[in-house]
Amino acid sequence: MGSEHHGSRADDKYFRERFMEQMEKDSERTWPNGRISGEDDGELAFMVSFDPVHKTIRIDFPMKVDWLRMSPERARGLAAILLEEAQKIDNIVKTEIDKL
Repeated sequence: MGSEHHGSRADDKYFRERFMEQMEKDSERTWPNGRISGEDDGELAFMVSFDPVHKTIRIDFPMKVDWLRMSPERARGLAAILLEEAQKIDNIVKTEIDKL
């Protein structure tokens, strides 16, 4: 995923590659929708996953992040992904309850 900076599932490969580049600290900074201010460090890739053991959702960033800004469309996309990951946790909990 990424922000503006956040990608849809169709963008997964692109954002996985950007995440790895940004982890290595040698990626070129880009501003797909223009630079907002001097504090804007550009496009940011991040990864959303769930931890089935701790039943939590995790968002990983490749670097220190002070703030994150995205369009309403991108925010809805992130919300959908977070809900999808939450549903995976709910399914695990339901399976555990059904086994009792």
